[in-house]
Amino acid sequence: MNGGFQNLDGLSRQPTFGFSVLSLAPSAWYDASQETAYSDGNAVSSITDWSGNARHCVQATASQKPLYKTNIQNSLPVFRFDGTDDIATVAFTQA
Repeated sequence: MNGGFQNLDGLSRQPTFGFSVLSLAPSAWYDASQETAYSDGNAVSSITDWSGNARHCVQATASQKPLYKTNIQNSLPVFRFDGTDDIATVAFTQA
């Protein structure tokens, strides 16, 4: 794949690092800078797992959704959890 990956929308994306994160074989990879469905301040109902292992995070309860915030860390977006009750869950299975 030459360091590339495919988004759920079928568009090919390239990581902005000097190496491919996928070369590290992560169990899960959550990267707010790769999300295209959210704007600044939006509540996040799902977070894409970019590792290819389909371990996407979800949250259906509106009051417990983190926020998508742009231009926070090195001009990149982040998922902002409130530290109280925001949570996104994923079902991990042992291989």
